[in-house]
Amino acid sequence: MSKAKKEVNAELKNIPTVLAYSKSLESTPALMFASLNNEKEVPIELQETIIKGAISDYASATGQNEKNTEAANIQSLDYAIMPQNSKALKISFGLKVIGNSMSPFLCNNITYENTLKKLAKSYAEKGGYSYLASKYLHQIFLAKWGWRNLDSFAKVTVTLNGDKKNPLVCNSHEIESPAAFQDFLKTSDGKNLLDKFTSALAGKSVLRLKIDGEFVKNELEEVWPSQEFAEKEMSSSDKPKKTKYLYSIPTEDSPRHAALHSQKVGNALRTIDDWWSSESEDVYPIAVEPLGYISSQQRTVRSDSKNDLYSQLKQLEKLQAEVENAKGVLDIGSHIHHVMSCLIRGGVFGMKEDDKKDKNKDKGDDNDNG
Repeated sequence: MSKAKKEVNAELKNIPTVLAYSKSLESTPALMFASLNNEKEVPIELQETIIKGAISDYASATGQNEKNTEAANIQSLDYAIMPQNSKALKISFGLKVIGNSMSPFLCNNITYENTLKKLAKSYAEKGGYSYLASKYLHQIFLAKWGWRNLDSFAKVTVTLNGDKKNPLVCNSHEIESPAAFQDFLKTSDGKNLLDKFTSALAGKSVLRLKIDGEFVKNELEEVWPSQEFAEKEMSSSDKPKKTKYLYSIPTEDSPRHAALHSQKVGNALRTIDDWWSSESEDVYPIAVEPLGYISSQQRTVRSDSKNDLYSQLKQLEKLQAEVENAKGVLDIGSHIHHVMSCLIRGGVFGMKEDDKKDKNKDKGDDNDNG
């Protein structure tokens, strides 16, 4: 092996100290509206109330703190409900799709950067972005971004690039199964949307979508905006401690317009990682994360198996060769789909210099007499 080739290989064995990607799916916050019986739409407004509850937490019950379990638990909290004469909840947000995974935003190793670009280019040519686009679109049409409001999902309307005259409407029962959704993507409207989404992921265009979900609700039924973290501060003596803060945005029609965080919407859109385990046929999709973090269980599912993003990026040359030699998307391994979806997610992925030194110290010099 030539000296130049050895130097290139050495540069690809470690993740650069500076490596970052901008996200390719940029979501706005999702605003919540009520559709009234007279066909008008009004904002869902946050309200505040004071309630008298019971002290029933574990620490108090077992005497680990000084709370009197017989005392009233007075607390202030936010809530949101459907107004009277309403028939449905509408949740609306915008999504921009842009090809930021085609190239790092920051990288201080030109050899590594060029190999990442080759990987993305080969992935696009073999149909990888089309495969991921179909998974993202399925999440959109299943309205997973509705979170706790999803129990009564009815339909989703998608408007492409501001074309309000030709919105794409999909009813929930039509696309619930993966097979039914694939049939939808074969229709002229579905194929057009998939092609535009794929083209945007591959950096050939920018796609802007307006997405509206409709959820059947009773009037005065509680609905669920994003919840904020409550500050751990003592309340003043004349006001109960506020224990529940909900997310709102001041808009023209409401000073406290109920909403879902853009991060929460984005998390739902990227809940496509069903590649994280090969041990069970009943693997459920989780949000794409470098370590396969499942927030509801507070655990990671990829790091122990060395199937995490960082373990894969240390084999970048091998990944690029695998994609380049693949005959089509069916030949691309699930680990590569995870890598590319992490780059679409975006983030800071650089390796600290200390990590590199420790790695070289542990493994010693690589001998290559080829």
